Amino acid sequence: MAASATAPWASHGARLEKLCQLRVDDLIEHQGIRCIRIDDNREGQNLKNSSSRRILPVHPALVAMGLLEHVESVRDTGIDRLFPELEAVRGKLGHAPSKWFGRYKTKKGITDLRKTFHSFRHTLIDDLRDAGVQDSLIKRIVGHEDGAVTFSIYGSRSPLNAMAEALQRIEL
Repeated sequence: MAASATAPWASHGARLEKLCQLRVDDLIEHQGIRCIRIDDNREGQNLKNSSSRRILPVHPALVAMGLLEHVESVRDTGIDRLFPELEAVRGKLGHAPSKWFGRYKTKKGITDLRKTFHSFRHTLIDDLRDAGVQDSLIKRIVGHEDGAVTFSIYGSRSPLNAMAEALQRIEL
């Protein structure tokens, strides 16, 4: 597959605000796989809906970029937020990163106003579909509800291995 335009942090289909509100203890090991837990179990964390609550394998590109070392360095300070430098503006931690992305986009010559950080979610979905990943698995990765009875009621296996394999198909 050709290299994707998906950015490393967007390789999980998470919304910007959900990434900004991560805590160091949201990076976990589950079933032997390093994962990011997107949840609302701590003060200041919220979800769009119940489907947004999920555990996702960490993309290898984030590990290569030093994510695990960053987690440990923040943890060593005793601070619990993964990005402690972010300050809430009108109750949202994503304000500064959103502004930064806008400046970065301008610097790169991207003038299309429709291209926002959220566009990476769309790109990830397209890239996963192009890589032949099943729609039900794509929905789990990006936190969309899968209304299919077969998978939502009867399916009980953890999809972590399948999600890890799917995310590894995406080149960053």
